[in-house]
Amino acid sequence: MPFMRPSELRATPFSCFLLGEGSLLQQAARILLDRNVEVLGAMTGDPDTERGLEAMGIRVHPRGPVAAAAMTEAPFDYLFSIVNLALLPDDVLALPRRGAVNFHDGPLPGYAGLNTPSWALLNGETEHGVTWHEMTRGADRGRVLVERRFPLAPDDTALTVNARCFEAGIESFRELLDGLVHGTLEPREQDFSRRRLFTRIERPEGGGLIPFQASAREAAAFVAAHDFGRGFPNPFGLPRILVRDTVIHVGRAEVVPAEGGAHPQGNGGPPAFPPGTVTEVLHGGPQGGAGATPGAPPPPEAHPDAVLRVATADGIVALGDLRGPLGEPLDAHRLSGLGVVRGADVGSGPRDALTALATEALLAEPAWLAILRSLAPLGLPDAFRAPPPPAAGPDGSGAMALPAEPATLVLPLPPQPASSPGANAATSGSAGLGAFLAFLARLQGVEAFSLGFHQAPARERGRAVASEGEASETDPPDAHLDRPHPTDLAPFRFSRVPFQVDAPAARPAGEVVRDLQSRLESAASPYAPPLTPDLFLRYPDLEGVPRDAEGPRLPIVIRPGSTPAGPVPAAGPLLPGVELEITPDPAAGVLHLRLDPARFDPALADGFLRQATAFLAAWAALSPDDPTPLGALPLADAHQRREALEVGRGVVRPLDGGATVHALVATQAGRTPHAPAVTDRHRTLTYRELDQAASALASRLIRAGVEPGSRVGVFLDRSTDLLVATLGIMKAGAAYVPLDPAYPVERIRFMVEDAELSALVTQPALRHRAPPTEAAVVEVDGAAGRDPADPPGAPDAHLPRVDASSLAYVLYTSGSTGRPKGVLVEHRSVVNFFVQMDELLRPGADPG
Repeated sequence: MPFMRPSELRATPFSCFLLGEGSLLQQAARILLDRNVEVLGAMTGDPDTERGLEAMGIRVHPRGPVAAAAMTEAPFDYLFSIVNLALLPDDVLALPRRGAVNFHDGPLPGYAGLNTPSWALLNGETEHGVTWHEMTRGADRGRVLVERRFPLAPDDTALTVNARCFEAGIESFRELLDGLVHGTLEPREQDFSRRRLFTRIERPEGGGLIPFQASAREAAAFVAAHDFGRGFPNPFGLPRILVRDTVIHVGRAEVVPAEGGAHPQGNGGPPAFPPGTVTEVLHGGPQGGAGATPGAPPPPEAHPDAVLRVATADGIVALGDLRGPLGEPLDAHRLSGLGVVRGADVGSGPRDALTALATEALLAEPAWLAILRSLAPLGLPDAFRAPPPPAAGPDGSGAMALPAEPATLVLPLPPQPASSPGANAATSGSAGLGAFLAFLARLQGVEAFSLGFHQAPARERGRAVASEGEASETDPPDAHLDRPHPTDLAPFRFSRVPFQVDAPAARPAGEVVRDLQSRLESAASPYAPPLTPDLFLRYPDLEGVPRDAEGPRLPIVIRPGSTPAGPVPAAGPLLPGVELEITPDPAAGVLHLRLDPARFDPALADGFLRQATAFLAAWAALSPDDPTPLGALPLADAHQRREALEVGRGVVRPLDGGATVHALVATQAGRTPHAPAVTDRHRTLTYRELDQAASALASRLIRAGVEPGSRVGVFLDRSTDLLVATLGIMKAGAAYVPLDPAYPVERIRFMVEDAELSALVTQPALRHRAPPTEAAVVEVDGAAGRDPADPPGAPDAHLPRVDASSLAYVLYTSGSTGRPKGVLVEHRSVVNFFVQMDELLRPGADPG
């Protein structure tokens, strides 16, 4: 490789790019900077890494074409890939003048691929190590540049070995840099006859069940290989046992030493227990505590961390840190209730089927993680909320009430357009369901939300494995692999999974529904990817996701029927937190809706169904290539629209003084010039003073470059200046953008950038806190009269013309469902509101 030539190394300055994520990458960057190496940039997909590198002054790019383009801006010597799981294309590998170097957390060639510390523990290795090697087209195939090995201790876990890999990585990186600078590296070719590649989806057989049929040492090593420590991501999996139909996760394990050299199971006493049999339940740590009487609760003083002693092929292993399916800690009393007592079998299970299930779950894991990390729950619209229950009376009446039965509605579905390809009852049902989900999104003004979807009974799916273990994504599977999953896999997978509804208002309605239809049919397939409960225990950022035994808990759920006769709506109360349960019935062409009566007013059921029916009918009338956007479909029928117009019509009154806000104020100033208009703690302005001060400020803004239609920020406290500023901005033909000084700094900075301000109005006392901006800054401090720089004549003659369609202000949303969004409000809307409020608060009063 060219970077191995010492003469060339000394002739060219040392520059580099970084690629990867994590603490090791950041430590390497610091070492490079300390050695005055020119770090031209870095690429990462991890926000924490991005922040750390930027704090060092390193330019960071997101992964993708932008980063690749940045690497071509100037020549550089090395590309260092550190904690990067992606293979790089040839054109990227060719960019560094001297070569690309990758960090690998295992010795090569015997431990290539992923999760190598765990595999080293599983294989009983006595040492492990890290490697810096040349990057080539294949995974971990390049020549070895630097290797650092260290011994493995009997009590090592995946957590401790990973920590030692980190330490060895830092030490060996310094050695690598010394070799690159001085030209002393001696690259070593790998012996590929000894190569072993561990792929992302490769795991020990059994899907995480502890192999008690092996030795006690191997069983303990199995648990240690899966122990990544609490609070750290665990990509490898959790060790577990199965008792009856309950999965119990195991956090740690130790070999129980034999007493006096005798076999720990026998010692001349009772016959040895079969492997996988509980020999004792303890109330303390792995090697201590009192035995539990079968079926009896532990004494009150017992340690809550119960320990199981389980027989293996040659001894006994003690299992601790026991947790239930949802991560709940298990003490001896709870274990007893689950049937985990002396003599219980915890070593059996469908190992072959679990191996296949684990492969499917690992293939789907990146997609599930992305979905779970961006959940957007959506409940019923507030407009349909039921009124709160009456408060308890003095005698206690009304203080307690039994849960009411869900409100049940039946929504007829229109037939799928006949011109749609492959239209039939089943596809019409999924298309109609997709249209109803789009309706729910439009009804609440959102473009995406998450709901719960009950999967159909699963089918076991085999997958062809290509060379070196890369999984094929062929789907559906081969016919000979089409066989039902055993029912005893139910404890190992959730039956309810999250489903993302995407319904952009600007996209053609037909496209939105067809996309939802396709994804709904895939989700309902028996080959849909499984979601396993242990995922939430392996990634700390998911532990707070609400869930129960069926899966993640979301306010809206879809529950397909499972009987041969067709869908059957569920009976009984809804699960806690569920507001709407949808059960499609394709044969009948309807959706069965069950709604929580505490969150849905049954009196509004008819209106809700009419709205949904109108939306669905409009969708069904569309041709397949109709460009009508989703946001144009009606959310009410004709009668409801007429009712809404009549309710909102109110009293029709002429507008005196023109249909702009500042014109109304100017008119009022002509009527009552000396009447007080606004008061704060320090001063009172009359209507004439307010109007004159606003005109003076408008003149200053125009000279500062403000033009009609532009936006001006208002960073003021609540004073008379605030009203002067808003009116002055509108007189200048601009729209004001309120920037409350109490807002978080990041929110204000975002609004300033997003609104593209032409000017910023503030006060001298707030100038030091004003957000940074390239716009002109205009200070106000108390009322001002006519500006001497104004041309002679009428006070506002030189100001631009503003009409009712001009923007009055831009108000940003709270950003609770994402980034804040600017809402544009015209003068006509503000004036209409003011006139209506005058009518409500002072009937018959003149507007102004």
